[in-house]
Amino acid sequence: MHVHVYPGLNGAELGRRLGVSTQAVALLATKLEANGLVERRTHPRHRNIQELYLTDEGHRTLQAAYEHIGKIEDKLTDALGPEDAQHLRELLDTVIAALADTE
Repeated sequence: MHVHVYPGLNGAELGRRLGVSTQAVALLATKLEANGLVERRTHPRHRNIQELYLTDEGHRTLQAAYEHIGKIEDKLTDALGPEDAQHLRELLDTVIAALADTE
């Protein structure tokens, strides 16, 4: 998703945004590239920096994921009701914030 929103991120920038090491990003990028979802391009001014971009297949896969997530959210809202579903989102936001503070 970050590569879609911020095309051209390099591994170090993406790692900072995700809170993981550059090495972890490199491993993930290699897998995504092998699956045809991202491509690496050499930075125009810095030959040692590789920028990440979604491929057409990467864009299609991301769109399919958004659609799938939307269906799951709809099922949760149907099962819990709108108020409890909103409460669950708020609780999950709290958990995410608490975990981010442990770094």
